[in-house]
Amino acid sequence: MVPFQFSVHFSDEDGVLTHKAHLAPGDTHPARAFAQALIAAIDRTDVPVVVYNQSFELGVLGALCEMFPDLADDLGVIVKNVVDLLPVVRNNVCHPGFISKRSLDAGTYSIKNVLPALVPGMSYSDLDGVAEGGEASRVFTAMVFGAYSGQEANTYRQQLLDYCERDTLAMVEIQRALEALAA
Repeated sequence: MVPFQFSVHFSDEDGVLTHKAHLAPGDTHPARAFAQALIAAIDRTDVPVVVYNQSFELGVLGALCEMFPDLADDLGVIVKNVVDLLPVVRNNVCHPGFISKRSLDAGTYSIKNVLPALVPGMSYSDLDGVAEGGEASRVFTAMVFGAYSGQEANTYRQQLLDYCERDTLAMVEIQRALEALAA
């Protein structure tokens, strides 16, 4: 795994969202710049870092800590604050919308199944081009190796940014839906 992209949505006390994103340029190994940008983007130590499927995220962060011991303390703060929405959904919500043809391959509790069920009208279906994590990795790799250039590369860069932003906005909206269900 080579971390090359992230998106962070921060919700303040009033629920107002701000967004920060990072997408490596692709001309150097992206890991250190990724780690530094993530630390800068999550500049508070007192807030939960909400993820969906923490094993992946923690694996990436752990590898970054090993690669860059000088950043390990700052990355460790992020690790300490990780909260996983997946078990919250899996252990507390049953919805017929979680079952689909896609769920046979990706699992019933995949964020792409959970999102449209809990947040009607929001999904990944309206994204142009990149709309899945494996595809994002393949597109970025192709960009690094020069398969795309000029406007085509710019279009793919925007698709990568849009997809990653949708992932983190999905987590915000799923969290809001869970809060509404709990009320």
